[in-house]
Amino acid sequence: MQTESDYKTFFTHYQDTVHQLDTDIRFWKHFLAISIERYKADNPDNRWIHQSGFSIYDISSDGLKSWLHSSSKVLTIEIDDLTEQSNNFFAWVMNVSIIRIYNSLELLLLQTIQFKYFPLLESPIKGKKFANKVTSEIKNYLKAKSLNTDTVNNRHLIQFLKSNSALCKQLMEVPVNHVNWKTNWENFYELLSILRNIITHDGMIVSKNTHNTIKSIAADIFIHFFKPITGKEDLETLQVKNEEYFLHFVTLINDLAGNVLKFVAEKPDLNFIGLR
Repeated sequence: MQTESDYKTFFTHYQDTVHQLDTDIRFWKHFLAISIERYKADNPDNRWIHQSGFSIYDISSDGLKSWLHSSSKVLTIEIDDLTEQSNNFFAWVMNVSIIRIYNSLELLLLQTIQFKYFPLLESPIKGKKFANKVTSEIKNYLKAKSLNTDTVNNRHLIQFLKSNSALCKQLMEVPVNHVNWKTNWENFYELLSILRNIITHDGMIVSKNTHNTIKSIAADIFIHFFKPITGKEDLETLQVKNEEYFLHFVTLINDLAGNVLKFVAEKPDLNFIGLR
């Protein structure tokens, strides 16, 4: 039987994911920086320390024969490259982390909606078909209310929450908590969804069209946290400015997650999910 303590369980699953990512990035960034400096001190002369190639087996259609083909291009890491290579490594780790956090937030929203508004349905955490059933009921509700059922960037979740909770609707309309930002929480979630699509489906490449879309909904937040997209090239790589900016960006996602849960549960503060 479901009880209100389930809200805390939903949030704990989300919290554990985000907290681990936060810890990993803080610790390993610091640890690698120290380790690189020590390695350089112990090896003052620059030399290559890693080299790799790329190869593919050319397989016959019957699978009976195969020939190894290798690229002439070789990637090499030298001692003097270590700091730059470490920064590049964390750049894509942070991008990939956005996907994991987004997925955790999406599941949190689905679980919360199912628990509050569709208690007879199975929890979406049990598998994709159960999550699809919740989504189907959300769309049916929106259609019956003549509301937008657009599922692009999970807009249907925000639309449903706004329709069923006056406090959630109010939250979505106010600016994200920064003195100079105009972007509201609904558009912040839209930005987060777009970033997830860029990383998952577009190989971390920001096209001009996508950049224009971002500028139209959340220009101030994007400019604050991410490196400039100059517009001189048709395609540019998405990149957070550094790990501190990334971790600050994550705190905003946490703010959205916790406060949506609070308003849906109709609680006065965050004590009910174990935050003091």
